[in-house]
Amino acid sequence: MAGIKTINDLKAFHEKHSRFSSIRGCGKKTNRELVELCNTDLEAYINNSKHIIPSPFTERQFEYEVELLFKISLGIRAQNAMLEYLGDSFTIENIEKRIIFAPFSDIKLNNVGKKTSQEIQNFIQKIIALYHTIERALD
Repeated sequence: MAGIKTINDLKAFHEKHSRFSSIRGCGKKTNRELVELCNTDLEAYINNSKHIIPSPFTERQFEYEVELLFKISLGIRAQNAMLEYLGDSFTIENIEKRIIFAPFSDIKLNNVGKKTSQEIQNFIQKIIALYHTIERALD
């Protein structure tokens, strides 16, 4: 990605160009996320986070896991369909309402074929399994 391999490379690119959308394959959302990342004081964040004792599992960690599953297990068509369905929100409340407690047959997705539907179904099963694993661990 444009010779960016470290955080320092990322910050240098941001200082020179002020945006990342000129990089091939970098869309609006990625550009926004990278700019936000560059605008945070990363060194202070990293230094302060060393002193925080993590809880067993927080809502944000669950949301992060869902986002990670989303990015690695879905193709672009399936991602677009799920983003439209979820309203771009990976909050635990939204995931519970729209995925965990909603049968897959009730989920309405536009412009989704058989292969993409199967891909989304597998993704949903992974999220439900993750949710129940965490739920059991917290009990």
